[in-house]
Amino acid sequence: CFTLAEGDALVIRQEKGDDVGLNTNGYTTFLPVLNKDGSVSVARVYRADRGWNAYRYSLGNGYRWDAECRFASRNSGNLSPR
Repeated sequence: CFTLAEGDALVIRQEKGDDVGLNTNGYTTFLPVLNKDGSVSVARVYRADRGWNAYRYSLGNGYRWDAECRFASRNSGNLSPR
């Protein structure tokens, strides 16, 4: 899981030109996020015309994701907030 700060760091690195594995084509990358209370949510991060958008969803809320979207984990290639 990532913290929200680590997710922000990934977006900043991707925007600076580092390929950290986030989609930049309008499709979503999903990141597992560790909440402060120890529970896990899913962050939806995507690049749109005006910049990056991010939303956080609790698991089990019934949201469906398109097949073109990516799910990222710490073991996904270059995906590291550092």
